[in-house]
Amino acid sequence: MSFPPRFRGALLLFFVVGAHTLFETTRDALFLERIPAARLPWMYLALACLALLQGLLPRRRAPRAPHQAFLGRAALGGLAALTFAALGARLGPTGFYAMYLWGGWFGPLVVSEGWLVVGSDLRGHDARVQLAQIGLGGILGATFGALLARLLLRPEQTTIPLVLVAVLYGGAVVMAATDGRAGANGARTEDTPRARTRPSSHVQAGGFAGVRDALSQPYPARVAQTIFLSFFALTLLDVFYKGTLGTAVAAEDRTAILASVALAGNVVAALLQIGVARIGVRFLGTIGLALVLPLVLALTTLGWALTGALSLLIAARVIDASMRFSVQRTSNELLLLPLELRVRQALKPLFDVLLQRVAQALASVLVLVLLAYTPRWVAASLLAVACAAWFFSAIAIRAPYNRLVARPSPRNLAERPIGPPR
Repeated sequence: MSFPPRFRGALLLFFVVGAHTLFETTRDALFLERIPAARLPWMYLALACLALLQGLLPRRRAPRAPHQAFLGRAALGGLAALTFAALGARLGPTGFYAMYLWGGWFGPLVVSEGWLVVGSDLRGHDARVQLAQIGLGGILGATFGALLARLLLRPEQTTIPLVLVAVLYGGAVVMAATDGRAGANGARTEDTPRARTRPSSHVQAGGFAGVRDALSQPYPARVAQTIFLSFFALTLLDVFYKGTLGTAVAAEDRTAILASVALAGNVVAALLQIGVARIGVRFLGTIGLALVLPLVLALTTLGWALTGALSLLIAARVIDASMRFSVQRTSNELLLLPLELRVRQALKPLFDVLLQRVAQALASVLVLVLLAYTPRWVAASLLAVACAAWFFSAIAIRAPYNRLVARPSPRNLAERPIGPPR
């Protein structure tokens, strides 16, 4: 059975983002139930070490087609979820640490590759609107995963949610396999002799060299800086939110709050994504979309810093949950869309995984210092400042973005391999 690329992409994102959301909510509930919230910054440091180790590993082979790489990742995600479900209460503290690290490392990676599969199928001048419309599938998947968590997740019963995570990953595997033939045809179309470019040897050699080469060009450098600041600010928000729940909220209410916030955020995200697809891309443009989340978070976290109200912190987390995978995710994908497929394929894992982990490591170290030596309002103020820096960095993307898309060549930056300027 053959589906249109737009429908295939929406279904694939539905399954993979739904699985990621359900696993992440289950993982957070278990971790905060069994492990002190003060250990969260150390988890982010451990995740950063894993990502840095991954970046050091050489990649000697040319990258596989996006759908092939995603197929294996999604199957692995389902197998891991079944393993955690089978272990159940026998996990123990070490198992909960392992579960947290696995979800934090694997989840963003598989979601990133899912978006890469979707982006590889897009063609034509309407690609921006198509991408926003396809993104609705991911938001609906996240809403479905959060709804399952709200209905089924209990501190003493996590087996069923984890089995359903495996089922959702199975759906993603089926969609990736169905999409394989179409993806291969798309890759052959993209890789015509005239359009063929050889990736830099630095990109093939390893992650750090790929980041260095990207930073040698103005546009990827600005995008990398903005994505880094977004991960830094969102990590601060995540640690403060979960840490506050771990200390200021009763244990019996914590799981319900986590699931309810995830559900509310994703319901709002679905409504926002419809607006993004129909209105946002056309009227705000790519850069305008990129400014929405940091601006709203800067104002909300500033209110939390000034008042200390828990409701404002929860509101900031709902805003994050509602916009991160709708407005913000769509704007990030649109920022990479002018780049040729193989360039995106080289840079996207670096942006979505390596930069995220480095930002999380720096934010975690800062949180450990702040919580130990400063009052709460100082840490809250730093969160507001980080969101403001993210906002102004996104503004700075406008000039290189406009220069890139204004070039007469339809492939823009794609005609040049990533590497130091000659």
